[in-house]
Amino acid sequence: MPVDLPSNWSRIGFTADPGVLEVNLPPCRTWAEFRDWLVRLEEFGESVDLRTFRTEPALTGTGGGAHLLFGGVSIDENPFFARPKWIASILRFWQHHPSLSYLFTGCYVGNSSQAPRPDESGNSLLDLELAYRQLEDLPDGDWRREIHELLRHLHTDVSGNTHRSETSFDKFWSPPNGYFGLIEFRAIESLPRSDWTAAVALLWRALLAFLLKQPFSQPLKDFGFDLHDRYFLPTPLWTDFTAVLGELAEFGFAFDPAVFRKIWEWRFPAILSHEGLTVRKALEVWPLLAETPEVGGSTSRFVDSSMERLEISAVEGFNQRFAVFVNGRELPLRSLSSKEFVAGLRYRKSSRYPSLHMRIPVQLPLSICLSNRETEQVEKKFTLRAEHAEFVEEAPSDFKAGKPCEPATPGMYTCDLRIDATVFPT
Repeated sequence: MPVDLPSNWSRIGFTADPGVLEVNLPPCRTWAEFRDWLVRLEEFGESVDLRTFRTEPALTGTGGGAHLLFGGVSIDENPFFARPKWIASILRFWQHHPSLSYLFTGCYVGNSSQAPRPDESGNSLLDLELAYRQLEDLPDGDWRREIHELLRHLHTDVSGNTHRSETSFDKFWSPPNGYFGLIEFRAIESLPRSDWTAAVALLWRALLAFLLKQPFSQPLKDFGFDLHDRYFLPTPLWTDFTAVLGELAEFGFAFDPAVFRKIWEWRFPAILSHEGLTVRKALEVWPLLAETPEVGGSTSRFVDSSMERLEISAVEGFNQRFAVFVNGRELPLRSLSSKEFVAGLRYRKSSRYPSLHMRIPVQLPLSICLSNRETEQVEKKFTLRAEHAEFVEEAPSDFKAGKPCEPATPGMYTCDLRIDATVFPT
């Protein structure tokens, strides 16, 4: 029931969600106020053994979001209603930089995730482009209804859910529920440190100010398969993010990349490092499966989380000396620059029911062998087993090379170990 509180009090909300306790902070007028709330919550949480991360099976986020909402101090003073061009500038810039979609979100990304990009939700780039152009063509005035109607059908998930979108407008102009004037950025997961979360919020705030003063009007970019290939790999994602920081620095908002690099290393932990070779966890799309009947006549829908993606990166000298074989199949590395080479690797990690392709076996243990290009002898072998979080070095052993790993589409950075797999159950 409503509580009658003095108008100068702040109210914080706690809601029980499956597996987590959802915390809703009160509106904050300044970034410093927001940061202070995060610090207090972190201290209070520790005192009652609550955390914004999990430690099992590894240090990860809670699976819950740390979404950021921006609006005005009041409906009458909302900064977005009279600036539709600003909103178009924000949306165009975010679409051009996949790092803003993928670097700070959870492990579950892509079309059926909790925060799909507008160009991942079944919308054509033409429809998005036309909507953003209409925003840019609006004259001065209060355009809250037009903004909402132009965007609400496009900023959704694949089912049309207006809440589940990377940039959600379901709280922007909603007569049945009140006039909120809020834009919600949902591609941010809970982070293990309050200063990390505060840094992301400050970055978002700086980006919004930058895109108001320096509008971004470039046409939407057709990434093709690069979006779910190149930008699912940690190294290209970091390159894109440094470009974002570079634009802000030129404008006058210089951020120290060190804190964001720490977040990047936490999101994409190295599970093998050896003399110029690094293997990191990468991003993966988990497809939504068909309805599964349940007892009592109801149905459930699952995502297929059986696949995992790794990034294998190497410096120039290493790539010249060694060829990389995964489970006896050569993995081709492609150049990102003259000194940096990278490949993605998709493999089947589990076979829980239900999942796709039940006849393709689990491809663990995963063995990486380094073969000297001159002698064609295996010099090092590393193995990842289901019960281990990292690769473990083992004694080198000879093997008969199989067919090289292949990408699903020519030109992709990522190879799929399932393609032309030679071992199937009978």
